[in-house]
Amino acid sequence: MIDVEGEDSTTSSSDLISASSEQIEAQESLGRALNELRKEKAEKEGKENPSKTEEFWLGVLEETRLIEWPSLQRVLSTTGVVLSIIFGSSLVLLTVNALLAELSDVVFKNTSVLPSPPL
Repeated sequence: MIDVEGEDSTTSSSDLISASSEQIEAQESLGRALNELRKEKAEKEGKENPSKTEEFWLGVLEETRLIEWPSLQRVLSTTGVVLSIIFGSSLVLLTVNALLAELSDVVFKNTSVLPSPPL
């Protein structure tokens, strides 16, 4: 593709790979910075260096606080939609199954795999 100024703006796969590796490095450095901030926060609160397990659960608790939880009304309405779709789909499938069972009874009414017993 050519820019308005006439420069070639196509990106090669090596450019994309280097860009993604730069993003990974940036994410890793951000993670290290966050870990250091957590340690500093723990030191300020008077705690000693928390163990890996404590650090994990503290991180989980922090992330849980950041979640934007839906309201109860929205949860109930979404649950109602899901349950009604499941119920409606079940009815459709049961109806199709019953119709196909009746059709197979009509088509294969007098056919039998096993011979009739002698009378």
